[in-house]
Amino acid sequence: MNKAKKEHAYNMVKDTRHNLYHKFYEGTKTFEKNIKHRPSRIEENHWKWFLEYRKKQETKKKCKQNALNRSKKLYIHTRGFKILARKKDEVEKVRERPIGRGELWTITRKKKNGSYIYADAHVIGVSNEAIANIETQDESSKHLSQNDLLVQVLGKEYP
Repeated sequence: MNKAKKEHAYNMVKDTRHNLYHKFYEGTKTFEKNIKHRPSRIEENHWKWFLEYRKKQETKKKCKQNALNRSKKLYIHTRGFKILARKKDEVEKVRERPIGRGELWTITRKKKNGSYIYADAHVIGVSNEAIANIETQDESSKHLSQNDLLVQVLGKEYP
């Protein structure tokens, strides 16, 4: 299984757990009643373990920290829950050629109508498009230096 599929599977499980908890758990009910009020396809002992896990202070602390981190997010993208590796695979199949991370960055920050989703994305996207244009004209320019604009904007790429 490739990395994109593993991450997608992990996200599906994580989202399912989140949705189950919020659909079936009711804070006004006792713990015992919440154990009885469970999805029919989940065994009672598994549901009990899951509710005990969610009630732990450590788990609550992680949930609050994750919510805080999400609220600090300055920039968004247009790929939804799809991870970059999966999006890259899909785009490469459609275009029948490898794409660089600058091009991928631009693709994930453009709306369907071609406009950028925020002002900073436009500035970076235009730079990425210019770099991609140069790369298509001169293959040797794909080996860019550490001081290159793309590296400064997106950081060093690790294989």
